[in-house]
Amino acid sequence: MGNRADPRFNDADARIIRHKVRKLIGHYGWRRSDTDDLQQELAMHVATHMDRYDPDRGTRGAFVDRIVANKIANIVEHRTARKRDRRKDRQLDDVSEWDLRDQTQPEHNRDLASAVHAAIGGLPDDLRPVALLLMQMGEAEVIRQTGLSRQKVRGMKRQIEQHLREMGLGRES
Repeated sequence: MGNRADPRFNDADARIIRHKVRKLIGHYGWRRSDTDDLQQELAMHVATHMDRYDPDRGTRGAFVDRIVANKIANIVEHRTARKRDRRKDRQLDDVSEWDLRDQTQPEHNRDLASAVHAAIGGLPDDLRPVALLLMQMGEAEVIRQTGLSRQKVRGMKRQIEQHLREMGLGRES
């Protein structure tokens, strides 16, 4: 039976990790070339948690299996978590700066910046300030700052979107 309370990493622990890693390869973007790195990360995790092992609560193999399964679940969750797309956070007011940073299609970006500025400039006088505020902040903040009703701001937002679509800048419906 052996000493189940031995805190050292052993061959049985390594077999459990190899088995779990083999099952992961080909999923969630892991390739065969990631095997060693993943095994090492899991072995380090097991080694750091062995002080929590209590032989009275279960077998060492079950403990290691659970520790590895939880770590893999955390890694997969982190790896598949939805990331914020910083490009979507960019405000329309920053388009001219954006086009200077993005060198992949500079002509397209300059044209887009010009079109956005022209479209904003072509808005009716009552919509232009709201459009500029909406480029910088959310709808709720615009409502608080302007004192306009939610219905009024949403109506103006629809008019702005309609104007942008007419200028060829809005989303296709």
